[in-house]
Amino acid sequence: MSNYTDDIFYDRDDGARRERRERRRQERERREKQVQSAKAQRRRRRRRIAAFVSFVVLFAVITVAVVNALHVRDLMDQKAQAEMRLTELQAIIDEKNAELSHVDSPEYLEQQARSQLGMIYDGEILYKLRGTNEYTAPEPEPEEPAEENPAKPR
Repeated sequence: MSNYTDDIFYDRDDGARRERRERRRQERERREKQVQSAKAQRRRRRRRIAAFVSFVVLFAVITVAVVNALHVRDLMDQKAQAEMRLTELQAIIDEKNAELSHVDSPEYLEQQARSQLGMIYDGEILYKLRGTNEYTAPEPEPEEPAEENPAKPR
């Protein structure tokens, strides 16, 4: 009988061992699934982070490009305004150079003396208009040469 009881215990031990092995195998599979799930979650998290970082970098690049484009447009406007101002100043310079070329002429000196200083010749009448600082004087009439020994009718 001892063989029979040994076999029964052996079978019971063998069954318990199988159950333990099966539980261990199931536990290992469960842990592996958890590990796989955790790895998958980490991968998804990394992908999300990478996508977010890519979006932020792309947004920053676009923002910098737009700001630079606006700055370039402002600079081009300033350049156009500076060029217009340059043409205006060049015209003024040309005008002043032309004025400077005839400053020493007697006609210019007379014109300036009349318009700025209000000077007149003897026998002229000076008119000053209200609300202006300009002086005007009638243009002198050319004098006719006096004839010598005019013939007087008798």
